[in-house]
Amino acid sequence: MDRSHKLVEYLRSHASVDASDLSDLFAVGERSVRSYVREANAALVGIASIEKRRGGTYELLVTDDDALKTWLADEAAPRAGLQTREERVAYLLDDLLHRIEWITLDDLSKLVYVSKTSLSRDIKDVEKHLSHYGLSIERKPRYGIRVCGPEEARRLCMAGLVVDGLSGGAKTRSRLSRVSACIDRVVERDGFHVNSAAYQNLVVHIAVALGRISHGCYVPMPEDRLVAIEVGEAFSVARDLAAEVSREFDVDLPREEVGYIALHLAGRRVLDQDQRPDGGGLVISDETWAVIDEMLAAVKSVFGFDFADDLELRMNLARHVEPLSIRLTCCMRIENPLLAETRERFPLAYFMASEMAVVLACHYGVAPSEHEIGYLALPLILAMERQRSAPVKKNILVVCASGQGSAKLLEYSYRQEFGRWIDTVTACDAAQVSDIDFRRIDYVFTTVPLGVELPVPVREVGFFLDDTEARDVRRLLQWTRAPAGWIASFFPEDLFFADLDVWTKDEALDRLCAEVSSRRALQGDLRLLVGEREGLAQTSFGNAVAMPHPTRPIATTTFVAVATLRREVDWGGHPVRALFLTCISPGGDERRQAFYGTLARTLRSSELIGRLLETPEYKTLIQILIEAEKMEIGDQP
Repeated sequence: MDRSHKLVEYLRSHASVDASDLSDLFAVGERSVRSYVREANAALVGIASIEKRRGGTYELLVTDDDALKTWLADEAAPRAGLQTREERVAYLLDDLLHRIEWITLDDLSKLVYVSKTSLSRDIKDVEKHLSHYGLSIERKPRYGIRVCGPEEARRLCMAGLVVDGLSGGAKTRSRLSRVSACIDRVVERDGFHVNSAAYQNLVVHIAVALGRISHGCYVPMPEDRLVAIEVGEAFSVARDLAAEVSREFDVDLPREEVGYIALHLAGRRVLDQDQRPDGGGLVISDETWAVIDEMLAAVKSVFGFDFADDLELRMNLARHVEPLSIRLTCCMRIENPLLAETRERFPLAYFMASEMAVVLACHYGVAPSEHEIGYLALPLILAMERQRSAPVKKNILVVCASGQGSAKLLEYSYRQEFGRWIDTVTACDAAQVSDIDFRRIDYVFTTVPLGVELPVPVREVGFFLDDTEARDVRRLLQWTRAPAGWIASFFPEDLFFADLDVWTKDEALDRLCAEVSSRRALQGDLRLLVGEREGLAQTSFGNAVAMPHPTRPIATTTFVAVATLRREVDWGGHPVRALFLTCISPGGDERRQAFYGTLARTLRSSELIGRLLETPEYKTLIQILIEAEKMEIGDQP
């Protein structure tokens, strides 16, 4: 129930009410009661007024009874229209977060027009939502319930409701508009860039702060933290913004609140096109560089991609993680308009970013949202494209019949002509071929027929290559595509399990890990390591699919065990019916990127997964993988 509505209803039923009675009603001091009265009178202009009499009593004076009844009915209408559980939970969250006083379950059930039994179920959902922000429900006999937790967390939760359109009427919309105008004036005057993704976040949080300050609720901030914030560029802008907001709303913002605004400004940077390439003066801490090392190590461990030497990726991640760490420690929320497109078009990069997010969650104690993960995926997309465009260099053997001198000349010629695609060149004459170790040779180019069968492809060429031969050699060295259908080799038939009869996530993992462990020699406890990874973050990605995996490589060869489930099981809030248990080998493979690209596209395709669940057979699995492979690499040779 709205505070003003509750106050008016109470005064309507009592001729005169003592201030102490209103203090007990709202469980606040008399100063807060006076604030509530002013708030109600502002809403009742032309309808009624609450007057304070001698002796400290309050009375309701009605000037238009019909208008008052309409006003009370309008206040109750949104509550009466709460048809679904989701609508009731959203309303209860908004109501409880704005309350300072206790409220009984009886009053709450009347507020949302449901039984106490239904209300109890709704409260459980409320508690679940609050827990994401470190908030909880406090219960006290004869008093009722109220939200308990830090003021900062309460504001962030309230802001989330506003962003989701679950809180706020005309009054809130007006405040948001006025705050937006204040920000526009300051950033234009100070030349301070706030990108579009962070702008809404800043507007909402300042608007919420104003509402809380008006009721005497402030954000505490330790002096040492505040001093550290004050030396940054963001604090100067925050001070100007606070002054503008104070003039607009006739409210004093204490130093701590200015610091809070500064934190939001400092956390504004995201990976977008209008970010300055030099980082905009952002100082990268040693802590951030260490976190980046852990993130890249996690990607290498799980996916086999080594980005350790990609300096551009490191810098892009550092410029993002530095402000991201502020958003995580302060539980700031940010929206990513590219999220859906990123997940759809670049699922592999999103999977990798999800693994990086596990590192961030462990380090900062807060898991990044899917919107933050989407931003983390962007520099990975660019890094993979750089790897894709870089040629995979080959090791070749050149053979001629004219002795070592001619062989060396041939070696020199190949390095000059094809150096971009060659790692090592070994030269010999025909008589020495039998002495060569072919374990590190990809191709043999010979000027004479060898007359022996070799374990690698052999191409006869002239000593002096003409244009046609040079083109053919270049095309051969560039060739990295595996034969069509190669992806099936990573999905052995004996590791396909249809219609597992399980009821829970743990039961599904127990069954699948046991089956895999009995069929493959592994260098570690698969179930234990998979459980460790699940404990860090969920591996479900929607689409009824989960991709569990161990925290480190324990297989000698890369494989995926696939299982379909007879019924949906809850996987961290997502329904799952298909499991793709992935185990990679420690060694690298030039096909690794294509493998994960194909796997990612399979998992993200509702159509492909739907076919597998409809017909849970191994041949169906192979068919959909080949289709996903074509989606990834196309049909061109």
